Amino acid sequence: MKKAFCPILAFLLVSLAAQGGETGLNQDERIETVSADFLFNNVVIKLKEEKLISGLLAGMSSSALILRTGGRDESIDFKNISRVSIGRDPEHGQGMLYGILLGIYGGNLLFHGAKDQPAVFLRGNIENSWLLQLAFFAAGAGMGYAAEAALEKDSISFDLKGSDIDRQAEWDRLRRILSGSMNIEPRKFHVSVYGGKVFLNIANRYSNIFKKTGCNVNEYEYSYYNYHHPVYDYAQIASSLNLVRRLQFTVSLNPRLETGVAVMFLGEPSVSGEKYSNNYNNESWAGVKLTSTAYYACGLYQPLRGLLPSRLQWRIGMGLGAAKVNFNLKTSNGYSIPLNPYWVDEKTEFGISRWFLSGVVFTEITVPLSSFFSLGLAADYAWIPSQQAPGYPNPQIPAQKLRLGNASLGAAFSFHF
Repeated sequence: MKKAFCPILAFLLVSLAAQGGETGLNQDERIETVSADFLFNNVVIKLKEEKLISGLLAGMSSSALILRTGGRDESIDFKNISRVSIGRDPEHGQGMLYGILLGIYGGNLLFHGAKDQPAVFLRGNIENSWLLQLAFFAAGAGMGYAAEAALEKDSISFDLKGSDIDRQAEWDRLRRILSGSMNIEPRKFHVSVYGGKVFLNIANRYSNIFKKTGCNVNEYEYSYYNYHHPVYDYAQIASSLNLVRRLQFTVSLNPRLETGVAVMFLGEPSVSGEKYSNNYNNESWAGVKLTSTAYYACGLYQPLRGLLPSRLQWRIGMGLGAAKVNFNLKTSNGYSIPLNPYWVDEKTEFGISRWFLSGVVFTEITVPLSSFFSLGLAADYAWIPSQQAPGYPNPQIPAQKLRLGNASLGAAFSFHF
C-alpha cells in the first residue's frame, strides 16, 4: 500500500524542490512520474568524467534523473551520464517465503515419496508427520533468510554511450521503463517444475472394481501383497499427489511466445485387492500397476499479455510427442486341496508395454516473485490412446477399455535465466 502512494509523494516533493531551485531543472521542464517499482531505489550514475554519484531515485524529466543525496534532490543531465544502474528491491521477507515453499516441497520430495511407485507420488499416510513438516518449514525459512541478501539484489543497467542517436534511444528506453510504460525485457530461458493432484483413471477404476467384488483394497502397507506367494514387487501405498508431474524447459521467442521441451510422468499409484473364503482355504488376489513417461515438444502463449496486471501472467500451451507405457494386471487364485499339504496357485497376467503417440494441453497462472522466480497454479490433460484389457473370473474383473491418459491440478515453480 505504501508504494501505491510513492509516485504521488515523489511528484509533490520534486515539484516543491524544483520551485525552490533545489534540483537545478529548467522551470519549464515537466517532472515525470516514476513507477512504484523503481521509486526511491538505489541508483549509481557514472558520469562521462568517470565520477560516480549514488543516491535514491526521486524522479525524472525528459532530460535528467533526479537523485536524493545527502537530504537534497539533485538533477543529473543525461548528457553528462555514461551509465546508470538501478537496483530493484522486492519486499523484505521474500527470501524466507521462497525458502519455506522450497523447504516443504523438497523435504516431502526427499523423505515422503512412496517407495516403488511410479513417478514421485506422496506417501498415503503423512498425516502423522506434522513434526517433520514443521522441520521442513523451519529449515526452509532459515535457508531463505540466509539467502535473502542475494535474492533481493536485482538491478538493471543502461549504457549511454556511442553516437547521439544511440544515446537518445537508450535514454528513451530508460524513461519508458522507469515510468512503467514498458516492461523490462524478460529473461529468455525458463525451467519449470510442476506437481499436484492427479485425477486417476486406472487406479480409481480398479480400486472400485475390487471393492465391488468384496476385496480388501490396499489392506496392507504395501499394495502388492500375497501372503502365500508374493507375485509382485512390494509398493508402498501412495496418495494421488504427484510431486514431479512435469519438467519443462522453454525459450522465449518474444514476450508472448515460448517454445521448448517437456517430460511428464503419467503413471498412477499401484492398487491391489484381496479376499478370502472357506476359512482362508481360498484366496483371490489382483493387482494393477501403470508406469508411463511422455516426451513432448511444446509451446506456450500469453493471450492476454498487456491486458492483465504486470504481476499476473496467464499462459496456455500444448505439446505433441510420444509416451512409453507399461501396464500390468496380475491375478492369483490360491486354494488348498483336502488331504494335500500343498497350496495351489492359478496365476494370470496381462501387460501392455509399448510407445504411443501422445499429446498434452495445459494452462497456468503465475506471479513473478522476482525476475528469476515465479510461482503459480497449473492444470493439464495428457492424452494417450485407450486400450482394451481382458476380464478374469477370480476375482471377478470385467473386460474394459483403459484410459491411459490423465489430468492434474497443482502448483508451478519456474526459474528464469
